[in-house]
Amino acid sequence: MLALLTTSLLTSYGEYTYVTISNAKAKELMETNTIQSFIRHQGIIDLLKEDFNIRIEISNSLFEQQSGESALIFKLNNNFRLNTELNAEQIRAIGYNFGLLIKK
Repeated sequence: MLALLTTSLLTSYGEYTYVTISNAKAKELMETNTIQSFIRHQGIIDLLKEDFNIRIEISNSLFEQQSGESALIFKLNNNFRLNTELNAEQIRAIGYNFGLLIKK
């Protein structure tokens, strides 16, 4: 299982590795793993569907990373105001990258 998140906050105590990965590597991980989404923003959901052909739904579930689990982190290149809902086009204009968070 690969968790899909929009923040790299640590959800449980432990040792982690967090590295930047390319969009191509992120796409490969999304295509080759079962994804569990913890994303709460429709604009990000739409972008992933349009740009990466990933079909996920908005989730209000809480995530607690367990040992050996990986999380793919979607990160905007710039902060935006809280409670601002961005669409896919606005997110592309801001830019984004991916990180991989692995709990040892």
